[in-house]
Amino acid sequence: MEQVARVYADALFEAAKASDKLDSIREQLGQFADALDESREMQAFFFSPDFSSADKRSEERRVGKECRSR
Repeated sequence: MEQVARVYADALFEAAKASDKLDSIREQLGQFADALDESREMQAFFFSPDFSSADKRSEERRVGKECRSR
């Protein structure tokens, strides 16, 4: 699992770097991580195999919009 996470983390880093958005992406990831830490319901949702990847992406977008509006 850690190897898969590393591949995605590296790809995100390279994409953020290429688009000159490292600071913005870092801030957004921090906000998402904080929201995840604060909510057992979010943890259950995102780590549950009962929800599809599409459902999780949709929820991530919703949470991202909420974080940006703070």
